[in-house]
Amino acid sequence: MTQRTAAEIHRIVVTNLFVDDRFLGWRRGGKFVVLFDPAAGKINPQAIRSITVQGPNHYAFEVRPHAKYRAPSFNGYVDDALLDTCWYMAIERSTLLADGEYTIRVTWADGTAKERSRVLTFDPALSRSAYASRARMHFEPTGLVHRNVDLSVTRLTWTTLKSLDGQDAFYSSRLSRGLSLYVDTPGLAHYDNILELSQTVPTAGLNIGQSTASPPLQRLSGYTWFVEALDGNEYEAINTAVFFRHQWFATL
Repeated sequence: MTQRTAAEIHRIVVTNLFVDDRFLGWRRGGKFVVLFDPAAGKINPQAIRSITVQGPNHYAFEVRPHAKYRAPSFNGYVDDALLDTCWYMAIERSTLLADGEYTIRVTWADGTAKERSRVLTFDPALSRSAYASRARMHFEPTGLVHRNVDLSVTRLTWTTLKSLDGQDAFYSSRLSRGLSLYVDTPGLAHYDNILELSQTVPTAGLNIGQSTASPPLQRLSGYTWFVEALDGNEYEAINTAVFFRHQWFATL
């Protein structure tokens, strides 16, 4: 990893998060994401001293600067092989986030501090729709994918909330190779990066119910995937995120 210090914060995500976990049920909390200025190159987590979140009503949260993002903590850096960058994500599992201004502060090893803020305004419409409709959501592929299926154009498909109750949402799928409880975020094989695409396509992800996995999938392999629904498709316009149940399939 390239040694970098004092990179500017490029984008942040501060959002309430709802998870339809196959094993733990419906869970509520928050999600924080920190991305750095691409011009600064790939940052080195060891060059960061601390990452803190301050919010309304004396809210405080710490992102773990030197830990990898993985289960069970889901708090740390993502050394992203797909995008060739390093960024941070942390899941707040103890409480929903209150409306108000949140400031994420990154303090580098040389003492330099960088901050970025946004105001969270939560509307429960999307989370209520997802909770009420979760049992009617359908996802493909799951189980075994037979040899007569063309893996060069594998389509991930899902039911949209729009088709069930009229609720608008922006959808993004993530897929990683291997059968595991949760998608391997640092090792994604496919990702619908609608948050970047929205800069040129304003409606990216809106009520979309499918995605073509790219690059082509491999034979005799297992895959884990899930779909995220958002109330916005720009980093700092997201107030609600929903993780639908993880899915698994194996190719023959």
